[in-house]
Amino acid sequence: FPVTILKSGKSAIALNECLYQLQKGHSVGYLDSEMNIKEFLVRALANLTQIDVRKIKQGLYTVSEEKSIRESLSWLKKQKFVHKYDPDWQPEKIFTTAKVLQYKIGMDFLIFDYLKCNDGDANAVYQKLGKMSDSLKNQVAGLLNIPVLSLTQLNRNGEISDSDKIARYVSTAIVT
Repeated sequence: FPVTILKSGKSAIALNECLYQLQKGHSVGYLDSEMNIKEFLVRALANLTQIDVRKIKQGLYTVSEEKSIRESLSWLKKQKFVHKYDPDWQPEKIFTTAKVLQYKIGMDFLIFDYLKCNDGDANAVYQKLGKMSDSLKNQVAGLLNIPVLSLTQLNRNGEISDSDKIARYVSTAIVT
């Protein structure tokens, strides 16, 4: 179930997959540690309309582009989709949120963008990332029986950053 994407372009790949899953009729939960809903929405609209992000942010689009943005926003609002932002996701909150979304919107696909930990010593970071990976695989994907796409960073040596437990728990890793 869990697929982890490594290195650069993580959020762009996750957004593409999110929109693809929605277009296929799936119910998607997107748990984000990087982008708030406004930033995510601008990127999603840019993706759907093929209008540059800067034009949307600055309101410098044409009348026809505005129509396309409104249509895409209307489409997105009709989807079974929830984006939740928290810069400090914890395993318990990830599982609880996934369980609630599965109940409320019938979530059948989860995206977690991305596995990180900014506090504590190296061992604490290692343990926390391992616990989050284990939770995504065994609780969310396993107990809730839904596919999970999670993302993480590589270090300068091309290895998974901060915790080899991430590599231990994923089913498939894609390096970009």
